[in-house]
Amino acid sequence: MGRQGMLSNLAKIRMCVRTFRSDDAGAVTVDWVVLSASIIALSVFLVKSFIIPIDVVTDIVSDALEAPADP
Repeated sequence: MGRQGMLSNLAKIRMCVRTFRSDDAGAVTVDWVVLSASIIALSVFLVKSFIIPIDVVTDIVSDALEAPADP
């Protein structure tokens, strides 16, 4: 392979790189995956933050129900 063949291969590689950089066919899929993952993470965080106060409230209510009534 001579110099001309190497330049031809280099031109093909450059063209492939330009095509790859300008092709945005999968960009929407990536956007949806990132958006979905962030919504799921936020949901898990919110549910986890509500679990602790609910446990505290149930303990308070059960203690109040078990306490003897004042005559």
